[in-house]
Amino acid sequence: MATGRHRYRFVDGEPRDGLKCSKCHLVLCDPQQATCCAKRFCKSCLDQMEDKRCPSCREPINCFRDGGINREIMGLKVYCTNSEEGCEWQGTINETDDTSIDTHLNTCPYQLVPCTNGCGEKIRRNSLKTHLTDNCLERMVNCQYCNQRGRYQLITSSSHFDECPDLPIQCSNEGCNMIPRRHSQSLHNETCPKAIIPCAYNTVGCNKVMKREEQEKHNEDSITAHLQLTKKQLGKAKEQLQVIRWCYLYICCVCVFVFVFAFVCVFMYKELETTNKQMQASYKQLERTTKEQIQKTNQQLETTNEQMQVMYKQLERTTKQQIQKTNQQLETTNEQMQVTYKQLERTKKEQLEMARKEQIKMMNKQLESTKEQLKVEKEIIKSLKTALEQKNPLMKTNEVLKLSQFTEKKEEDKEWFSPGFYTSQGGYKMSLRVISNGNGEGKGTHVSCYIHLMAGEYDDALEWPFQGVVTIELLNQLEDRNHWKHFIPIDESIEDEVKQRVKEGRSTSGRGPPKLISHKELKYKPATNCQYLKDDSLYFRVSVKVTSKTKPWLVGASRII
Repeated sequence: MATGRHRYRFVDGEPRDGLKCSKCHLVLCDPQQATCCAKRFCKSCLDQMEDKRCPSCREPINCFRDGGINREIMGLKVYCTNSEEGCEWQGTINETDDTSIDTHLNTCPYQLVPCTNGCGEKIRRNSLKTHLTDNCLERMVNCQYCNQRGRYQLITSSSHFDECPDLPIQCSNEGCNMIPRRHSQSLHNETCPKAIIPCAYNTVGCNKVMKREEQEKHNEDSITAHLQLTKKQLGKAKEQLQVIRWCYLYICCVCVFVFVFAFVCVFMYKELETTNKQMQASYKQLERTTKEQIQKTNQQLETTNEQMQVMYKQLERTTKQQIQKTNQQLETTNEQMQVTYKQLERTKKEQLEMARKEQIKMMNKQLESTKEQLKVEKEIIKSLKTALEQKNPLMKTNEVLKLSQFTEKKEEDKEWFSPGFYTSQGGYKMSLRVISNGNGEGKGTHVSCYIHLMAGEYDDALEWPFQGVVTIELLNQLEDRNHWKHFIPIDESIEDEVKQRVKEGRSTSGRGPPKLISHKELKYKPATNCQYLKDDSLYFRVSVKVTSKTKPWLVGASRII
C-alpha cells in the first residue's frame, strides 16, 4: 500500500513511480519538478531541506509546480481512511470535488470526532449520539429522587446526595424501619413512635424519658405521682408569692415614710423662705427710711444700726425655737407611724395565716373530688371502648389497604377508592383514592394518592374543620423495611372544601401528592431488596395523627342519641 500525506489506500493498486517523490518515495503531495534533473519532489520535502540543493544531482535547486502530475494524482481513486473499521466508501483525492475524501470524512460515520459536551473523548460519529445520552460524564441528567437537572458527574456525586431534599434516609431512631425523604425528616421525628422524648410533666419534676409510643401508658401509670409533683410545685409557688407580697408591703411603708418626711422638709423650707423674704422687705424699707437720716446725723445711723442688730438677734432666737419645735413634732409623728405599722403587720399576718389554712382545706377537698372523678371517667372510657369495638365494623387505620389489577387500572386510567375507615374509635371517617396512571403533574409517570373525608357516625361529636397529619405508606412486599412514606399535613392553610364536614357520601375534594412514586420505582430493586408492585397489586397503610378535638361539651358522653 502506497501512502502520501494523508496515508491513503488506493483502489487500483500502487501508483506508478512517476507519481512518487524522488526523496521520500511516497505519492507526491503538491508536486514540484526540478529544472536541473527533471526529478519531482513533494513541496514539504523541499521545505525541510537545509542546503537547498537537489537531492538527486546535488545542483542548486530551482523548481516549478507540476500541475499535470498534480491533476493525475488528484484523480486517483482511494478507499476511506476508516475502511478497516467497516467504511466501504471509494472516491478521489481532489480537495475541491464533492466526491473527494475530505468531503466524505466530514460525514463519515466511522470518523473519530470530539465529544460536543467537552468531556475530552473522541468517538466515532455513528456512536456520538449514544455517547452523549448514555456514557458522557458531562451529559445533562435528572436526579432520580428530586428531579434536579445537572451534569452527570455532579448529580451522581456525594455532594448532591448530601443535599438532595428527596433522598430516602433511614430513620435514626432505634427500632424504626421508616425511610422518609430528607425534607420530611423533621416532620417524621415529631410523630415517630420510636423517638426518645421526656415526660410531659418534666416542668413539675418528672425526669422520666421514654419512647413516644410508651408516653400514654406512662401518663396513665404515673397519674398519682404527677398530681403530687404538681401540688408540690404549686406550694413552692405560693411560698414565693407570699415572700414577694411581704417585700412589697415593706417597700410601700418605707416609701410612705420618705414621702411624709420630704413633705415636712419642703413645708419648713417654704416657711423659712417666707421669713427671709419678710426680713428682706423690712430691711429695704428701713434702708429707704433711714437714708435721709444718715445724711443728717451719724448718731441716728448708729442708733438705727443697734436697733437692727437687736431685731436680728430676736429673729434668730425665734427661728431656732420654731425649728426645735418642728423637729420634736417630726419625732413624735415618726414614733406614731412605727406603732401603726407594727399593728398593721400583726393584723395582716393573722389574716394571711387564716386564709392559707382555709385554702389548704379547699385544695385537699378538690384533690379528693378530682381523684373520684378520674376513677369514674376511666370506667366510662373503658365502657365506651368496649361498645365501639362491638358496634364499629369498619377498618382501623393500622390495617392494610390492597389495590388489585394495577396494570388494568393504569391502562384504562381508572380511579380506585378504598373502603371507608376511621382515624380512631369514635373519630373521623376517611377514604383513600388512588390513580394508577397519575394525575396532574404525575400524569403518565407516577402514582397519585388523595385522602377524602366521608360522612361518619361520630361527626356530631367532633370538632370541624378537621386538622391533623395523614401518613400514607406504600409497603415493600419483600420485607418490613424500605416502605415508601409520604406525609399530608392538613391545617389552617389548606382550603376549606378539603377539611370541612361531609353531610353525605365522601368529599369531592381530596388532599395528597400527585407524584407519590414514579412507575419506575415500583419495580424490583436488588440493591435494597425492595419491590412495591407484586402480583399486579399494591398495598397501602394509612395512619392519622388528629390535632382537632372532640367538642368539649360532649367529652365524657356515653353516646349521642
